[in-house]
Amino acid sequence: MKGGLLAALHRVRGFPLSEDLLNSHYYLSMAKKSESEKPKRYSRAEATRMFIDAASKAMDKKPLPDITMQEIADKIGLNHGYVHRYFGTRLDLFAAVAEDLSQKIVDVVTAEQQRRAGAGESPGSFDNSLVELARPYFSKRGKLVQYLIICGVPQKRFAESTRLQIQLAADNLMALGINERMATALAIKLTALIWANGSYVDALGVTKAEVADVEALSFAELRLATKTSKELGW
Repeated sequence: MKGGLLAALHRVRGFPLSEDLLNSHYYLSMAKKSESEKPKRYSRAEATRMFIDAASKAMDKKPLPDITMQEIADKIGLNHGYVHRYFGTRLDLFAAVAEDLSQKIVDVVTAEQQRRAGAGESPGSFDNSLVELARPYFSKRGKLVQYLIICGVPQKRFAESTRLQIQLAADNLMALGINERMATALAIKLTALIWANGSYVDALGVTKAEVADVEALSFAELRLATKTSKELGW
């Protein structure tokens, strides 16, 4: 009914009410209702973040080939056309997820190193404690990058972010007294091992126990790094 409260006053108390006043009140209330029903607007940065997070969460629930842009868009309440506007293609969106996972690896390791330094502890150690913190992201990124490469995304697209992870590991090893050349070689080896563990272990036909043995051996070798580098003339 047009007018709401004003119309009620008119009926009960004889409140003088013109048709113009009724109409103006009606359209004002409708305008307010329309304003409240408008979908929330997001900045490009906010929408990009939402798409990346939604795509990453979808990976935890179903195989990558089965994830559609429509279901990701539905999860966050945005039109899937924004994927093309902000990323380019479906594969470009997942490539952005891979880069985001790479940054998470750096962030979680750096945060732990800073915590240890603040507590007066060694920033690193000859064990896999730092690796374990980042392993979920390593594994997820490895599987994602493998899928994207199979789909035709150039391998070099992931080189810079992967190299950043290698450098982070090398810096950690150098902080433990290992020279730069040996630290870099060991960091590359460890990165490849973790990558294989997350992406290719099934194809290699090895068991989880065997993978654990290889990792334990690799970390044990770190303790001999200084001696080995001298033997190699590094």
